[in-house]
Amino acid sequence: MKFEAVLFDFDGTLINTNDLCFDSYRYAFRRVLNREIEMSEILNLFGRPLDISLGDYGDAQEALCKEYRKFNETNHNKLVKRFDGAEEGVRMIYEQGFKTAIVTSKREHMCREGLKWLGIEDCIDVLVTPEDTSKHKPDPAPILLACERLGVEPARALMVGDSIFDMAAGKAAGTGLCAVKYSVTPHEKLEEMGLDYFVESLVELAELLK
Repeated sequence: MKFEAVLFDFDGTLINTNDLCFDSYRYAFRRVLNREIEMSEILNLFGRPLDISLGDYGDAQEALCKEYRKFNETNHNKLVKRFDGAEEGVRMIYEQGFKTAIVTSKREHMCREGLKWLGIEDCIDVLVTPEDTSKHKPDPAPILLACERLGVEPARALMVGDSIFDMAAGKAAGTGLCAVKYSVTPHEKLEEMGLDYFVESLVELAELLK
């Protein structure tokens, strides 16, 4: 299958927000519930919009979201890091003629802030955030919307991400699937999703797509 478009998750795929997210959850849980959250619990919250991932915490959800966002937005540019080859890989893919989109659970204004920090705003054709759909990954709705906006059939698009939610959404939408090996998700869980590509970097993906 020859792909015409590449859809990227954002956090954990294009930009290394892992430490920022870990610290944001720790801060929120200390402030609201006065407890230390375990890493395994944090990892189970990755990959979905914040209000949904924190929905299981009942009456504490709203306060947790508020404290998380306060810490996250205040410390974003201080704590985010680059993944080796991420920006270069995106630019290579874009310059090879692929249509590009970001399909993310990150709110739009924070995603645009991250894109600006990375310096690749000019390489992204379409941005789909939680504000755009009522359903979110692992539901295929955001991916289908990205394909519609790009004018490509889902089967001609490749979903690139770091979580099982990314891969499940892509599979449900009918796209190709690519996971990145620098994901914090155990590799065996990603491989179980039936990947087309499993890459060390986005530069490697760009070379494979030539």
